[in-house]
Amino acid sequence: YHKDMLLSYEYFAANLRESNCIFESFKICNTHLPLSPYLSESLVPALEAAETLYTLELSNCLGPSDLKSVVAFLAKNQVLHSLNLSGHCFDEETAISLANAIRKHPVLYAIDLDSCSLGGGNTEVLNKILYASKECDSLVLGHPSFTSENVGLLARFIGKRIALTSLSLNNVWVNKDNQKLLSHALGKNKNISELSLRNW
Repeated sequence: YHKDMLLSYEYFAANLRESNCIFESFKICNTHLPLSPYLSESLVPALEAAETLYTLELSNCLGPSDLKSVVAFLAKNQVLHSLNLSGHCFDEETAISLANAIRKHPVLYAIDLDSCSLGGGNTEVLNKILYASKECDSLVLGHPSFTSENVGLLARFIGKRIALTSLSLNNVWVNKDNQKLLSHALGKNKNISELSLRNW
């Protein structure tokens, strides 16, 4: 992003707000948006007005304050089905707020947090994210900050009665002990029909 592009971004946001907000999917990927408060003041109002917005992807494009704005949007949203926030670093406070928003959302069923640092590998934060996602259909996680303790927690989560049918774990190192835990947990889980483990 370059500041000379701000007018173009503002024009885009204005057109979006004036489109009667009839769209089901909104995606921005690998494009750095203008600095805050562009997202909260220009884009979020359009997203809030979109009563048919079922898919939202904002991947690898947000700064820390923008992440907080997206989480605040999610906390008020009632219609979103699929959320992709991959490629971001969440501090502990924002990650916990995200978990709370996911847990309280009435119809969110697909969550993609691939390549996301969740509180820098904080196990309590990951536990809240997992608990919040237990009624969802699909969950994608993974980041080099994942610790062995994180993976063990995930294995125990998989072994419980959860609704997940699709699980992806990417770019996480899994030692032999945790491989055994994961194998045992997957043997107990009867719901997961799609499993992806990449680069581990």
